[in-house]
Amino acid sequence: MASLGKATLETQGTFADKDLMSQLLAYRKIVAANYVLTSSADIERKLALPLLVSSKLDGELWFLLHDGQWKLVSPTGRVIHGDIEVLAQASKAGLDQASIFAGELHIMGQARTRVADLSAALGSAAKADTSKIGFAIFDLVSSPTLSAIGTPYTARYEEISKIATHENFFHAVSAATKSPAEVVELFDREIANGGEGLVARAEDGRSFKVKPTKDLDA
Repeated sequence: MASLGKATLETQGTFADKDLMSQLLAYRKIVAANYVLTSSADIERKLALPLLVSSKLDGELWFLLHDGQWKLVSPTGRVIHGDIEVLAQASKAGLDQASIFAGELHIMGQARTRVADLSAALGSAAKADTSKIGFAIFDLVSSPTLSAIGTPYTARYEEISKIATHENFFHAVSAATKSPAEVVELFDREIANGGEGLVARAEDGRSFKVKPTKDLDA
């Protein structure tokens, strides 16, 4: 156990609910299997289908769930709980306590997020500036009515898009596209603003990470 600012960061393997943990691991396995790394040069060829497109954040996959209180749980069983901005704002969002959300834990305030900055923050113990840690929900793992297994992403996104935006806690806003030209326009705008790339999600469960061709060739 360690401090994370005023909150607590439990070590790997701490999360003890085996049933919930199995759901998280199953989700991670499915998501990882369906991600397709795509270069900007392949947008025209590969992304000629309806998509929901959002900015790519360079952070870590964590899950938000209610286990006596709202907690953040990593796929390795680390747990963040207690006095931290993300969870304080989540507790005020009117979320269904029976739902599990997937999101990107990241450092805010930069044009381009970097996972190394998050790792540094999580390792800063009591000195961590948790006001810079954000959680962007991008999926609904499960709820009383929906599940990532068997429910189209558009339906899941419709649910998470209802979540009110807070400073550190929000949903990843997606734009609906129907043509590669629309994806190219969003990609060019993202890169011009200093971003890393895009994530594009299709109705059939596939997800595309779109990055500059030079980054993939490096």
